[in-house]
Amino acid sequence: MLTNRAERSTAATAASTGSTDADLDDFTAWLIQRGYRGPSIRRHLQGAREFVVWVRSNGADLQSLPLRDLHEFRDHLSRCGQLFSSKGSHSAYWLGARSFFAFRHGRS
Repeated sequence: MLTNRAERSTAATAASTGSTDADLDDFTAWLIQRGYRGPSIRRHLQGAREFVVWVRSNGADLQSLPLRDLHEFRDHLSRCGQLFSSKGSHSAYWLGARSFFAFRHGRS
């Protein structure tokens, strides 16, 4: 059941970003391998989706995805008041973007 929800979330993310299902499936599997589950996976997928949309809207290429893009996204979130949650922890947007970046660059 948990996997089915993660798969539905992955499919919804793929549809909204134009990312390939394989990329998002691999990202979901990467998160699962690192111990993420259910709601946490969905939050990371939400953040990854927002990051992908932001990268594409700025004309950047997801294939190369330089560290500069991650830093600029962080700055964008900060300017919009979305870098931190109301409780003071990093937002799902930032956590998902950072995880997606690490996934794309093969970092743990």
